[in-house]
Amino acid sequence: MRRKLMMLNLFCTSNLFLTNIISCSVDNVKELQYKEGKNNNDVVKLLNSNLSYISSSKEKIEIANGKLKKDYFDTDYKLYYDEFGREIIEDKMEGTLIYIDGQSTVPNKSTLSSYISDIFIGLDTLKNELIGTIFDGNLTTFSLSIKGKKDSSELELFVLKLNYTFNSEYSSLKGVKILQKQITLI
Repeated sequence: MRRKLMMLNLFCTSNLFLTNIISCSVDNVKELQYKEGKNNNDVVKLLNSNLSYISSSKEKIEIANGKLKKDYFDTDYKLYYDEFGREIIEDKMEGTLIYIDGQSTVPNKSTLSSYISDIFIGLDTLKNELIGTIFDGNLTTFSLSIKGKKDSSELELFVLKLNYTFNSEYSSLKGVKILQKQITLI
């Protein structure tokens, strides 16, 4: 009986611990803040420009007449092989990953493009970090993603912290949302 009580206590403690972790991770997502003189219009103009596109397909982000012209949902889990035969595993991430000209994965450099860093406070301080080598190591970098439904006049913009782990046999990518902003397209 005592053993059952200990197991029950351990189970309850574990669940409490997991609940705290989950709630903590949700609470740690901060809202992006505009720099003085910047607003939604600056973001929409950048997303509509030739400087921005969907990372996986290189397609333009489709916004017209203040509405999304297609759905932008979460990035699904992917498993594939690169040109060297390494297994690549990408975890599910919030939003559709986007690219804005000027993003960098060079270690110790600012990750995000100056085009987006000129709109929001603090993005220019997000730096890439490489531990190990590009053949066997871990790279932390940052990226943007968007989420919204077709015909919506709003979208969510996220800053994701990406963690690449790689060696000669496999590579994995995990992303965690750290910043967000609701963008009105009108």
